[in-house]
Amino acid sequence: MDSDKYGFGLVWTRISMDSELDSDLDFKLDSELDLDSNSDAISDLDLESNLDSKRDGGPISAQMVWHKHPESGDPLTSTWEEFPLFDGPDAGFCYYEIPLQNGLTRYVIFSTQYFLEKLVMSWYDGTSPDFYNLQHKVLDATPEERYFDCELADMNADGDLELLITANSDTNGKLLIYEPMRNKDWPEGEWTKHVIADGFKPNVPEITEGNGSPGRARSMYPKIPVDRKKPMILMTGDDDNNAYLFEAVKDNDPEDWTYTKHVIFQANEGTVGAISYADIDGDGLAEIFIPAYSDGRLHVMTFEP
Repeated sequence: MDSDKYGFGLVWTRISMDSELDSDLDFKLDSELDLDSNSDAISDLDLESNLDSKRDGGPISAQMVWHKHPESGDPLTSTWEEFPLFDGPDAGFCYYEIPLQNGLTRYVIFSTQYFLEKLVMSWYDGTSPDFYNLQHKVLDATPEERYFDCELADMNADGDLELLITANSDTNGKLLIYEPMRNKDWPEGEWTKHVIADGFKPNVPEITEGNGSPGRARSMYPKIPVDRKKPMILMTGDDDNNAYLFEAVKDNDPEDWTYTKHVIFQANEGTVGAISYADIDGDGLAEIFIPAYSDGRLHVMTFEP
């Protein structure tokens, strides 16, 4: 890849509308990309999305956009050059690299396209990434499923990665896992869709545009050393006031996709934001950070042995 073209920078998903906007809804989801240090590609990337509340009548366009870190000057005040990469992404994305047998690497971006109701895989095979010449494949486009958040993780402890996805809705939101045939066959093979939980919807007096559930989901192991094979799943209900923890029913069976759902937090009202976790006191047990946006409070919970 041309280092003068890429270098260091930020990747964003961006939405624009042709009509006047009623209000703004901004959120940030962190997405870490671990790229080979020998490649002069993008690194230290954060995902940021600026979502504007939808107004009837205006067409919506969305893009994956990269902003190049200025070569000189203060990056907080200097202009970052903008490079639109491809159309479609508007909510979240995750990234992975697959070594191929021919010495090339497959550079893969999975994007959740909320307004288009599509889950898309984009990839390029080469010695270094070229995000201007990606191929694209729609993994799912189920009507009324607004794909919102994504994570790549080994969800069934079989040694391969799966896609952990939330589909936001005002009537029937879902927690989903997509299982590939094999990692190397991501573009060519079929993906099996597992519905982990559904029926999520906003808990508000009156549903308006922008209300939905669920929000962010992340895999986690609650203690170190790890005492289980399959990770648990943390998920925010977004506008349903709740935070959830999902636990695999059969931890030793990679073919079983049943989970027990636990409500671990309920806000007084309104939105529960993106959950994060870390062992901040070094006791081997994870703390969970739950922002109750509408309450104006950050709640911290911890696992107990």
